[in-house]
Parts: sequence; structure tokens; C-alpha cells
Amino acid sequence: MAILTVLAYLLLGPTEPTLWRASAIIVLSIGLWATGWLPQWLTALVFFTLCTVASVAPTSTIFEGFASAATWLVFSGLVIGAAIHHTGLGNSLANRVGPRISSSYAVAIVGVVTLGLMMAFVMPSGMGRIVLMVPILITLADHLGYAPGRRGRTGIILGGIMGTFLPTYAILPANVPNTVLMGAAEAVLGEPPTYSGYLLLHFPVLGLLKAILLTGLMLKLYPDTAPTPLSHPGPESASLGRREQALSLLIAIAVVLWFTDSWHGISRPGLECLPPWPACFRAQD
Repeated sequence: MAILTVLAYLLLGPTEPTLWRASAIIVLSIGLWATGWLPQWLTALVFFTLCTVASVAPTSTIFEGFASAATWLVFSGLVIGAAIHHTGLGNSLANRVGPRISSSYAVAIVGVVTLGLMMAFVMPSGMGRIVLMVPILITLADHLGYAPGRRGRTGIILGGIMGTFLPTYAILPANVPNTVLMGAAEAVLGEPPTYSGYLLLHFPVLGLLKAILLTGLMLKLYPDTAPTPLSHPGPESASLGRREQALSLLIAIAVVLWFTDSWHGISRPGLECLPPWPACFRAQD
């Protein structure tokens, strides 16, 4: 009924050609996204192409979103997440963390919550972190001797997942709602909050304090005995592989640039011809 109502509105309601074309493109795009007849990325390309060809709005307005810093933060999170999966850097980190959290159950919970929180600084994608963390947490629980059904296993897995989700709202690009807030602030105020300013304002309470409360909650709700590792960990590799080292260096550079953005101002839209590069074209219009 909703689709029929929208179609009737499109056919009978609007009299202005531009409004009719815009409404038709929006309904078509929503229908393709809802039904999945086309891949989501292809539907997005169809939407932008139709808006441009039909002259629904000026080209600068149609592609305005690509000049937003929030868009490029989401894109960078996807790229970093894919790179971590491809190089195996996440598994290497897990192999080094496991032996260091096996002294007691409390240390194990603190370790997985801290690991989840630290992952937010190098992987700005909440769902990507959870997808990466779950196999690692299951492996850690098995290594520490917490079999399926034990409260310790639930505490480790749930603590790691919640640790990479709840406290990370204090880190600007770590979750989609944060990037939405950043885009809205940029649209309304003309300038988005900086990474370092947002972190210094929110991390002491929303990040650190929330992580401490989460750790205590996991220990209270899912108490268990000390870990009994099933086997002793093997010798750790002397160094990371070449690809892992290269990715670690790139991530370190990116984190340093994020932390110092209030100083160098690269991500600020007021600076012309600096990333994101679509801002250059907007400044030249």
C-alpha cells in the first residue's frame, strides 16, 4: 500500500518536473536498496548518475557529501579494516596478547576490554572491529581453558565485544554515529570538531571511565576461576612480516595525523585544496 501511495503521489501530485524527477529517483533508489535487486554500491552509482543526468540539482550539490570529512573517515575505516584482514596484522596482535592475560581471570577481562578499546584507534569501523575481534576472542577463551558454557568464556567474549563498542564513542571516527554527528556539525556550524579536541573532551569519562565500569560489570555478572591454559604458548616470531610492518607504519602515521589535526588543520574544510580533495573543486566554483 505504501508503494502504491507513493506511485500515485508521483503520478498525480507533483506538477513541477524537477520535483517529479527527484521523487522518482528517490523512490527507485529506496526500492533497489530495500529489495536488493542490485548491489548497494551499484544502486548508489545509479542514484548519483540519474540525479546528474536529470539535472535534479547542481553537480556541486549532488556530490556535496564527498567534500565532508565524515565521508572520508568512513572510507578510511573500510580501507584500514580490509588491510588488517589482508595482512593478518590482527591475528599477529592476538598471538602476542594471549600469553600476557593468562595470569588471572580479572587480568583476562581487563586485557580483552583494553584490546577492544585500543583497536578503535587503529581501525575506525565498529562492525569491522567486532567481526575481527570475535574469532580472536573465541581463540583466547579456548586457550585460557574456558570451554563453551562457562561464564568465563561469556565474560571474555562479551567483554571484548562491548569494549570495542561502548567506550569507543569517545573516539571521533570509531563509530558510525560519531561520523554522522561530525557531518551534521559540519553542515550546521560550518566546521567539524577536531579529532584531538573531541578525544580530550570525551575520553576521560565516555572512554576510560566507561571501560573501567564495563570491566567491573563483566567480573560481577560472569565470575569464574583463574584461567587454566590448555597448552603453553609457542615462541613468538621475532618480528612482523614486511606487509604487517608496512601497515603498522601507515596506521601509526594516520593516528599521529588524527591526534594532531587541531595543529596542522588538514581535515578542516576552510583550507583550500587539501584532503578531502573535492573541497578544492567546491572552493573554485
